[in-house]
Order: sequence, then C-alpha cells, then structure tokens
Amino acid sequence: MHLKKEENSQESYNMDQRQKNSSGIGTMVGIVFFFTYYYGWFGMPLMDLVGSIGIGFGSGFSGSVVSYMMSRDSESGPRSAMAEHPEFHQSVNKVY
Repeated sequence: MHLKKEENSQESYNMDQRQKNSSGIGTMVGIVFFFTYYYGWFGMPLMDLVGSIGIGFGSGFSGSVVSYMMSRDSESGPRSAMAEHPEFHQSVNKVY
C-alpha cells in the first residue's frame, strides 16, 4: 500500500494560539509547583529533586490540559441545559 506524502509536512505540527497559551500556563504552573516543593516555599515540606520534578511536571501537565479544555469550552459558547433538553426541564418543574 503506497501512502501519499503531504505537500507541507510541517503544517500538521504547527500549534495554534490556544495550544501555545495552554502550554505556557502549564509551564508556569509546573515551575511554581517545582520550586514550592523543592525549596519548601509556603511551609511545604522539603522534597528531593526527583520528587519535585515529578510534582512539577504532573501539575504543569494538568494545568495545561485544564487550560486547553476550558478554552475549547469557551469557544463554543455557553450551553443551556434547557436548550439542549427541553423535555427534562419540563419534567423537573412538574408539581405532583
């Protein structure tokens, strides 16, 4: 089976602005958490280098994913539960 080569192979690797913002936020969160645990800022217990790197990476990755998902939600606009499922809204307001 012969695969067709793309014209511009780098085009699929370009990040849009939303992804850049999310990775920047994740980097900042990771740095703050790393220094917080490594140097014991804010009364946190001191931790070794490997543990601090792990917490910094995990927190930074989580922050970037949450930021990316929140930016996707705000792009589509707020959704009303009444607009999506009017039959559910009517059944909730029934008086028995």
